[in-house]
Amino acid sequence: MGRASSSKKVSRAAGTGGGRTARGSRPLLWYGSMALVVIVGFGLIATSRTEHRASASGSASTPPVANRDHWHIAYGVYLCDAFAPPITEQRDPKGIHTHGDGIIHAHPFLRSVSGHNATLGVFAETVRMTLNDHELRLPGDKFYKEGSTKCGDKPGIVQALVNGKLVTKDIAKIQLKEREHITLAFAPVGTTLPEPPSVPNLDKLTDVGTKPTPTPDSTTVPDGTTDSTAPPTTAASESSTTAKP
Repeated sequence: MGRASSSKKVSRAAGTGGGRTARGSRPLLWYGSMALVVIVGFGLIATSRTEHRASASGSASTPPVANRDHWHIAYGVYLCDAFAPPITEQRDPKGIHTHGDGIIHAHPFLRSVSGHNATLGVFAETVRMTLNDHELRLPGDKFYKEGSTKCGDKPGIVQALVNGKLVTKDIAKIQLKEREHITLAFAPVGTTLPEPPSVPNLDKLTDVGTKPTPTPDSTTVPDGTTDSTAPPTTAASESSTTAKP
């Protein structure tokens, strides 16, 4: 009689998949999965709201995408103690240019100058400006060079103010982002650099959303490819002179 009872118990345990231990583990696993789903859901909602706010405010955390984004950056070139006039060169071989309004218009035609490759150096090349960590020259102007050019009786250095942050290295690699403020400068160390005077123009743009059109000297390629024939336009180096404002 005892042996038959034991057999029934074994049979019932096998039918339930292992008895109380198995039955107890299933709810724990189910609740754990549901908790994970809830956590992930809240995370996605928070991310979506953050991206929506960034889009609504007209800002972005990454540089522009080729043949998609059309972004604008206020810039100014500060030489010793005053801003130079806005650059008027309007050639546009790659989609990063200016209209003489103190605004960099960034709507890259080429993948090679989009994303993290959309930099201040690309703009400088387009407008025929010499720019590196040691020298600065506007198109048609003289060189401002560290070690030989002075602002009054003080030596100057190439530097930049980007959204309130001072940058003194890899200036040509500064990435262009929507509605940035960039003051490019040659000035003594410790100079308080002002914001670009063109900042108000960011709210007076008339070409937002227009289709990018390259100038005749440009070389464009389909989206998703890189350019190999666009001509370089970096200004040749020449001797510098002492600036005496």
